[in-house]
Amino acid sequence: MVDPDGRTDSVIAENEDGEIVATAILAGDQAGDRGEVAVSIRSDHKGRGIGWTLLDYLVDTARARGYASIESIEDRQNRAAIALEQEMGFVTEPVDGEPTLILVRKSLS
Repeated sequence: MVDPDGRTDSVIAENEDGEIVATAILAGDQAGDRGEVAVSIRSDHKGRGIGWTLLDYLVDTARARGYASIESIEDRQNRAAIALEQEMGFVTEPVDGEPTLILVRKSLS
């Protein structure tokens, strides 16, 4: 990973055969107050706890960096991701002017 500013972390998850099955990223704002997370899981590996593990890791990383909150923008149709984030304490709110999107945010303070 190339990260010249120190505000971005990325993680790659592999299966037992060394194939990439998921990626995750945490990108912090310039002020160091807020991070944005994104997790992508290969469709044939969903439902195995990979997303939970990666998101939990990113939450811990954001806390260690002193972020006040982390957030993600989801398509409203991505119910599985939204449900997972809500299980982990994220709250949802609409995205102004974007009826197909939802903002999920977790306070870390």
